Amino acid sequence: MKKIVLWCMCLLLIIALLPLASGIKGIELSDLSATTNTEATDAPESEPTTNETDTEDTLTDEEIEIIVCKVMEHITQEAATETKKAMLAICKNNYLYLKESGETDFETEISKYSDDFFGELLKLYEENQYSILLERKRVAIPLVPQNGGFTATSDEYPYIEPVASPWDTFSKSYIRGGIYPCGVSIYGVGYLCDNGMDWNEALRYYLPDFEIT
Repeated sequence: MKKIVLWCMCLLLIIALLPLASGIKGIELSDLSATTNTEATDAPESEPTTNETDTEDTLTDEEIEIIVCKVMEHITQEAATETKKAMLAICKNNYLYLKESGETDFETEISKYSDDFFGELLKLYEENQYSILLERKRVAIPLVPQNGGFTATSDEYPYIEPVASPWDTFSKSYIRGGIYPCGVSIYGVGYLCDNGMDWNEALRYYLPDFEIT
């Protein structure tokens, strides 16, 4: 009889402890769930990517010198400071475009080299980012000495628009009725800079669809 009573008491004790054990387990699971949700909320979201490359951040001193020498092929030291900046922007863009395309053979042809001019351009290079992008992509931007009054179009450069450039007729190299290749007019950019535009504004005139910084 005592054994039956003892077994009954044990059974009642077990039944009484079951809700408590269940509650403890529920608390532990609830705490774990809350911790997991907090970690997911605090996790940083992935940043959207663009087609803009970061190669300009890895240019060596030698590569920057090549860009500066390219500028010296197109203008002289007598050009306005803003014109020099505009040419730095385009020459940097074209260098990066060729580099990204796998081109490694860069040659320069400077008719008149000047240490002072070279040093001035290096200093101007460091002042700005000089980035020219079309829909977050880098494309080749052709240059021409002058364009005969308007920018010619080309299937090779479909993003170059036929912008009016009447001041190019003032150039000594202008030939009435001449056929000019597609490209941004160096003379035209210089004219706009000489008459109050900064390098950014002058390039935006000839490249209206581009993001220039």
